[in-house]
Amino acid sequence: MKRYMRSAAMLLTMLFVGRLCAQCEEPQLEEFHQRQRAEEKLDQAFASMYNLEFAKTDSALEEFVAENPSDPLGPAVQGASVLFSIFEQQRVLQVELFASDNNYTKRQAIALEESARNHFDTILARSEKLATQVLAQNPSDDHALFALVLVYGLRADYEALIEHRDFAALRSSSTGNDWASKLLKVSPMFYDAYVATGIQKYLVSLKPAPVRWMLRLGGIKGNQDEGIRDLELAAYQGRYLAPFARILLAVAHLRKQEHDEAFTVLAKLHEQFPRNPLFIEEMVKLQQQMGGDASQQTSALVEKSQEKQP
Repeated sequence: MKRYMRSAAMLLTMLFVGRLCAQCEEPQLEEFHQRQRAEEKLDQAFASMYNLEFAKTDSALEEFVAENPSDPLGPAVQGASVLFSIFEQQRVLQVELFASDNNYTKRQAIALEESARNHFDTILARSEKLATQVLAQNPSDDHALFALVLVYGLRADYEALIEHRDFAALRSSSTGNDWASKLLKVSPMFYDAYVATGIQKYLVSLKPAPVRWMLRLGGIKGNQDEGIRDLELAAYQGRYLAPFARILLAVAHLRKQEHDEAFTVLAKLHEQFPRNPLFIEEMVKLQQQMGGDASQQTSALVEKSQEKQP
């Protein structure tokens, strides 16, 4: 009888402990699923953005923000959608613009309505405020750190490509690089962060020697080979910014007159994002310089893209 009572007591104890463990796991499991849903929604938003389908991008992000109001990545990616929509309207997203210093220097200033800049600034300020609040509670939160990487990267893009304030853009880029370094310390496999470190190293390496020296005094250093390696990490192991990193690699190939390599990168981007006409346009331009097989490849890809159009 005593043995039976002991067995029953042990069974009840195990059931009780098991129930407690299950109750402890339930919130963690729900948090995991919520994070998974959020990241899938971000995947949708970025995929639509790379296809230049900004209405779909905005719809996905509105859902993300509604379901995750305290996540700073929501408004950060909304800022990216706003800026890249402007770039598309103004035809800024042309690879040839960045393929040589001469083309880049001759770029025309873009005059936007003040309301457009205010809207962009407001969204990024919201993201930065949320990120600061999250990091105050958890300094290792990867979404908050990545949001700040995006915020300062987008500010740098605006300053360089809209306002033509290159040194202001370098300062913003440097701040974004600092946040990227912090993100990689706490999350070494967050490969998207390498876009920020790669851009910083690569762009500074292209500056004339006296400018590089002045920048180095300010703590901004460049190294072309390291920059390319960082961009390759982001391009082939990143998640959200991998296509953007591959675009930058295509630019780097063009600057080195590596037309075959650039064509291959653009062709793969076109296969992944067939509704973005920019990749085909750049491939056609390359075709004029390469000739031969490139012409046939481009024609075949154009036909494929037309078949995939809804």
